[in-house]
Amino acid sequence: GMAGAPAVEHVLGVGAEQPRGHAAPRPEAREDAPHVAVDDSEVDRTACRRALQAAPFGFDLFEAATLQDAHLLLCGHTFDCVLLDRRLPDGDGKSLLPTLRALPGCPAVVIVTQGGHEDSGIVVIREGAQDYVSKDRLAADLLRTVRFALERRGIEDGLRRANTRLQTQAHHHPLTRLLNRRGLETRMANELRRVQRFGSQLHVLVADIDAFKKINDLSGH
Repeated sequence: GMAGAPAVEHVLGVGAEQPRGHAAPRPEAREDAPHVAVDDSEVDRTACRRALQAAPFGFDLFEAATLQDAHLLLCGHTFDCVLLDRRLPDGDGKSLLPTLRALPGCPAVVIVTQGGHEDSGIVVIREGAQDYVSKDRLAADLLRTVRFALERRGIEDGLRRANTRLQTQAHHHPLTRLLNRRGLETRMANELRRVQRFGSQLHVLVADIDAFKKINDLSGH
C-alpha cells in the first residue's frame, strides 16, 4: 500500500463446500480498496472471515466451492492472494497453480491443509505456493500467513524484475539496445541447436553503419 494508507489485499480461497458468493463488510474501506475473496467449509469460512475482519484493511468476500467456480471468479476479478484447499470435488487444488502463475500480477497462494497433513502444504510450496496454513489454525494464523505470503510474493516479484534487468544489461548494448557480443553468442548457440534439431537453415545478416563513429563520440561507446 501507499505510505500513510492501510495496506489492502485481494484474497481468493478455494474449498470444497457448496458454492456461495456474497460481499462481506469492508470496515473503513476506501472506494478503491481491493477485495478479499475466501472460500472453504462453513466452519472454516467463518474462521477466515473473523480473522480477516481483524485486519487493518477492508475486503469483500467471495467463495468458490470447486475448481470450475474458482476459474470463473479468476476471470472476472483480480486477487492479490488465493487461499487454496487441495481436496476439491472436481480435482486437486494444486492443479490451479499454473493458471494462477500465468495471471498478470501473479497472486500469492496460501495452501489450506487438513490438520496433521502439513506435508502436503510444504510439497506445494515447492511447486510455487508462497505459504500454507492448517485448518485447525485458521483463527490464530490466517492473517499472519496471508501477510507473509504477500510479502514473499513481493520479494519474488522484485527478484524476477532484477534478474530481467541484469539479463538485459548482460546481453544488450546500453546505447543501441541491440545484442552485444555475449548476447549474440548466446542467441547463435540457441539458433544452431534449433537448426540441428529440425534440419533447417541458418542465415546471418551483417550490416555496417557509415559514420557511426560520430554517434559514439557524441553518445559514448
